[in-house]
Amino acid sequence: MVNDLLSFKRVAMSLGLCDQYKKKWDECTDKRQLMDLALDSNGVDFIADSIAFGWGLGVDFFNRHFADYINGKYKRDSGPHGYSSEMLVGLEGMYYLYSTITLVAGCKCLNIVVPPSSYGRVYVCGGSEIHLSVFGVCEVYVYGDDSHVGITNHCRGAIKYTKTHIPSSRWNNRK
Repeated sequence: MVNDLLSFKRVAMSLGLCDQYKKKWDECTDKRQLMDLALDSNGVDFIADSIAFGWGLGVDFFNRHFADYINGKYKRDSGPHGYSSEMLVGLEGMYYLYSTITLVAGCKCLNIVVPPSSYGRVYVCGGSEIHLSVFGVCEVYVYGDDSHVGITNHCRGAIKYTKTHIPSSRWNNRK
């Protein structure tokens, strides 16, 4: 794990971060803009991979430096026809999922409820142990072997979720 943003950026660039994202990162002037970059549809996969496979920032970094932007305190909203996204870090208890994209890192004993008529894509990493109660529709991506997800499907008839395990890094081939 790296413990500062500059080191993380250097690692990301060495692993092939594209010029477009490097430019977006360079244009960030505050933590909200950095969080927006991390929570865009491509950024969430990148951050989850980096946490799960140890080449990026750790859960403690987000708790220390981005506490005002995690655990329901901030949602990235890409506009009226886009998606919303958020990050849950080290959270316990029950959480109702209303964002389209959610990154879950280092959460233990967390029950996430996907309400009826809701759709969510959940990225799980960092040794998380969560349970999803699915009343709506949910896609789950589990990074590495140290995170565990249980799912209860509350929809009658059809299965309303998919679960994909990502066993190794898509960026540096680490397991």
